Amino acid sequence: MSADPVTMMIISASVQTVGKMAEIKAAKEAAAIRQQSYELEMKQATLKGEIDANDRKEVYLAQLANNKAVASGSGYDGYSPSFTNIQHMTKKIADKDVGTIRLNTAIGVNKLSLSAQAEASATKAQVFGGYVSIISTGITTKAKADAYSAKKTKKNYPTYSSDDDGTGYST
Repeated sequence: MSADPVTMMIISASVQTVGKMAEIKAAKEAAAIRQQSYELEMKQATLKGEIDANDRKEVYLAQLANNKAVASGSGYDGYSPSFTNIQHMTKKIADKDVGTIRLNTAIGVNKLSLSAQAEASATKAQVFGGYVSIISTGITTKAKADAYSAKKTKKNYPTYSSDDDGTGYST
């Protein structure tokens, strides 16, 4: 295959551009899949947090019922200050546990959200870099083609020089 060097440069630039466009498309598709994954993980973390909070509430209700059963079986008054304090402290501990579960869930979801944002930013930078690479390839190819064309069309006119053989002209 014998072709003009300018044609070969253009073909090379075209192939590089097609390859870079394929990389950009693949990066975008992979980023979209990872974003869906992050969204699913956030939903899963939120759901797990709600399940854990509900489980803790069930344990709390069982503790209240157990306390009432023990108190009534022992002959304690269910409205005595000490019994109501026990029930109040059981509720206070359960509420604190549920609050901790929700806080931990929110922290986990926020970490996932930040990771998703960082990933999206990195993908944007990668895509932008791909487009810059394509533009750079085009500019470089144009410059090389212009330089080759100018070199090819340049005539060998004699130029004046005092360093030559004394005639004042060189070829």
